[in-house]
Amino acid sequence: MQETHFKLPHITLSALVQGEPGSPPVLALHGWLDNAASFRALARHLPQVNLIAVDLAGHGFSEHRPKAFPITFGIMFQISWR
Repeated sequence: MQETHFKLPHITLSALVQGEPGSPPVLALHGWLDNAASFRALARHLPQVNLIAVDLAGHGFSEHRPKAFPITFGIMFQISWR
């Protein structure tokens, strides 16, 4: 898996990605006190998809939320989610 970053208007989120950009996207979101690395084992079994495992705000290598952090779908727009 390759590390990447999503620069949103108020925060930068880190993510791990694996797969071809044209493959069906699968967005993997971890639970509380976890991070994107928990999806490394799963990624080996999903070579046919474009797996995007995001470190949520304040987890893994993502920045912490600013005080007035709006909820946004910025990542989905950056990966052309439809």
